[in-house]
Amino acid sequence: MAIQAKLIETSKQINVGNAQLQIKVQEKKRSELTLKELEGFGTQANTLKAVGRMYAPQNHLMSLLRAHTPPSLSMISFLGEDIEFGKSLMDYCCFSVCRFIAQSPSELTAELTAKIQSSEAEAEMLRKNLDYLDKSKKEAENSLQELVVKNTKDLAVS
Repeated sequence: MAIQAKLIETSKQINVGNAQLQIKVQEKKRSELTLKELEGFGTQANTLKAVGRMYAPQNHLMSLLRAHTPPSLSMISFLGEDIEFGKSLMDYCCFSVCRFIAQSPSELTAELTAKIQSSEAEAEMLRKNLDYLDKSKKEAENSLQELVVKNTKDLAVS
């Protein structure tokens, strides 16, 4: 039973590792695509870096927007602000507020390059871990098969 439990646990770890690897590969690809687009800008271009996101009801966002929101720090996206079916429905809708800070293209390039390298290193570590887990799983499967064969032989002799 211990071998079977180890096999199940190893399978779960492999599934988690595969999911983590997928995330790192996507993160790297997203950073590479952003870096590729950023290369087309000049060094004097105005660029923004997203630093957070929150969701809030429209009426709350409107009051915050009226009170104080420096345009250099926030971009508000009201999807459907002028929709004809009325404000009563809109009061229940939530909208995303993205916070941005100004950053030079060279700083963004450096951050993206570091993120690409970090993602690749973490993905490589995850691949090595998955290889180890695959070997461990195969060993557990072999041990379980040997145990079944041994028990079958023992029952046949009895």
